[in-house]
Amino acid sequence: MERIVPFGPSEVLYHCGTPKPEIDSKYGASHVSLDDLCAKSDILIVICSLNPTTKGILSHKEFGMMKKSSYIINTARGSVIDEGALHHALQTGQIAGAGLDVMEKEPIPLDDPLMKFPNCFILPHIGSAIKTTREAMILLGVENAILGMQNLPLKAEIQ
Repeated sequence: MERIVPFGPSEVLYHCGTPKPEIDSKYGASHVSLDDLCAKSDILIVICSLNPTTKGILSHKEFGMMKKSSYIINTARGSVIDEGALHHALQTGQIAGAGLDVMEKEPIPLDDPLMKFPNCFILPHIGSAIKTTREAMILLGVENAILGMQNLPLKAEIQ
């Protein structure tokens, strides 16, 4: 949230399992339901992990609640968004546009329908391209390799 606050949004809303009072007080943010987040957001930034409860969490219903002037940005995991529903939302003007750093299939096929929208910006999964994140990814990969060789549960599994 510290990266969005300097842009001076009138409100900072978030949705997750439980309210985070420390975030509320530090950033003047408010915990809201997913429905409220979709209905009120001008820019909805997706940064959650992919798990059974978040897979496809943004679909036709959620896009239908968003303002026609809203944008969605996904830097989380591709499968958090139902890409067919996103395609429909862009095609029908339900939302103004999308910025995607992650896709369900990577690399994205050149004939993917989302590639045809001038209001859908697709990046080659570079959102994590900062030194601290890349170092953490390397360490996690090494830890998982060691655990895997010992036939122990992995710290993080590919979803």
